[in-house]
Amino acid sequence: MPPQGNLIIGVVKIDGRDVKTYNLRALRRHIGLVSQEPTLFSGTIRENIMYGAETATEAEVEAAARSANAHDFHRALDSQSEKAVQEALDRVMVGRTSVVVAHGLSTIRNCDVIAVLEKGDVVEQGTYFGLVNLQQGGSQ
Repeated sequence: MPPQGNLIIGVVKIDGRDVKTYNLRALRRHIGLVSQEPTLFSGTIRENIMYGAETATEAEVEAAARSANAHDFHRALDSQSEKAVQEALDRVMVGRTSVVVAHGLSTIRNCDVIAVLEKGDVVEQGTYFGLVNLQQGGSQ
């Protein structure tokens, strides 16, 4: 989340509440980022898992590694990699509101609501199968 500031147009809300009313530091502790682009970090796998959670216990680090399939990532080769990552994301997102930015359809297949953006505007919204069946617009 960028620093609190004024949007030119619109309001960003979480649970119907303007994000400007939240404590920014507390809000950021509850937000994570999963990039579509691979990022190489220096340090150990453990240090990378603990990035942003320096007080995590060994059990929490191991649980996070298992949740992300990072405890045994050598088994996920080429065609299996995407599936392993998707399964990890599916597990982590259960019971949470998640915003997924994707360019590939397989990434958003299990999302409850999909918004198709074009030049910053929502041009279509619906389920994966509903959008795939449309004969027009950006979801094709």
